[in-house]
Amino acid sequence: MKIQIDSKIIIDALTKMQLKGKYYTSGLSKNSSIGSQVVICAEEGSGIILYNANHVAMCLRRITTTVEESGECVVDADKVITQMKAFKGTVTIEAGEVLTTIQGSSKMRTPLLLNHSSPAAIAQVKGLTIPSGIPITIGRKTEIKTHLLTSWVHLSDAVKGCDVLNIGRYKFNFNEEEGILQLSSNKTATESFSTQVTCGSMNGEGATVEMTGPFLSFFEKTDVINIYMRDDSPILFASNQGERMLVKAPYIGRN
Repeated sequence: MKIQIDSKIIIDALTKMQLKGKYYTSGLSKNSSIGSQVVICAEEGSGIILYNANHVAMCLRRITTTVEESGECVVDADKVITQMKAFKGTVTIEAGEVLTTIQGSSKMRTPLLLNHSSPAAIAQVKGLTIPSGIPITIGRKTEIKTHLLTSWVHLSDAVKGCDVLNIGRYKFNFNEEEGILQLSSNKTATESFSTQVTCGSMNGEGATVEMTGPFLSFFEKTDVINIYMRDDSPILFASNQGERMLVKAPYIGRN
């Protein structure tokens, strides 16, 4: 694999692919991520695709850039981010026995990982494609019949309100009859936040999904965001052209 890319772009992408933030598990909220192991696939003529996944989320990001040689590698994102800060502007990145970053006379070598720790999840996220309509299928059997179209801007204030509670849980509730998407976070029976999210279009049946961990930070502020959901099932977020796609497993547990 051999590519040319701006160092800021790869740093930003590798940072967002880890989905670092507040997660709720076993009755507690804590800072976590889906891991720093990221798969990078390069294809001549189309750019690179980054993949990451674990048992609660899987994501991909497409980046248009110059690819001189196709290939695939697995990197420790945190290590690459730290070392990439030594460069400014366009760099050449080669993956062989190690990852080599070159700019002028400067050269940085970084160990590669043999494989990703969640190969089955990576194989699944590699199979994600831009939905052309509903229903869609996530995995082998999960059929999703609801599609909502909104934006980063419309979700932002709702997420900020939920984040005041600092528990990292978000509940999406689509009321088909009233045509309302509500985003909420419930900390206790007496402490909660909820608000309506403006949507450009709403199609399908009513559905409710609660999930944990960050999701909006994965997208760009200019993104139009498609949401595909079904009761207590994985929820898919996708930018309009599919450059960024994120699947979150449903949170099922007690307060």
